[in-house]
Amino acid sequence: MLRKIIKILRKNSRINIKDIAHKLKINQSTFYGHFKSIPRLKFVSLIDFSKFHYITCMFITEKNQVFLEEASINNVFELKNNYLIEAVFKNNIERYDFIEKYNNLIVYNSQVLEIIKKESFLSK
Repeated sequence: MLRKIIKILRKNSRINIKDIAHKLKINQSTFYGHFKSIPRLKFVSLIDFSKFHYITCMFITEKNQVFLEEASINNVFELKNNYLIEAVFKNNIERYDFIEKYNNLIVYNSQVLEIIKKESFLSK
């Protein structure tokens, strides 16, 4: 049941309880009981920054907390010995300034050319 609920919410996080219950072929009170048991739901919007002509880049860096304070950082993932950082820049000047500022900590960097698959877990 949980997988079905998540699948429906991934397609439309604004769907109302009545419509979800209808899709699951159960009554609303039964659905609400299942819904309340889902740990800490948080609904967010996923933005395709390329549509706003922003540049998305990925960096592998040495572990350093300094990156957490940067406004251009969108996501930080901790790897075994490094961080994987997703940063979004308004233009190449911002991107190059970032690279120059943290050059001694950056192990690898690349501009994201195309998002091939995003946020698809439990959506099919």
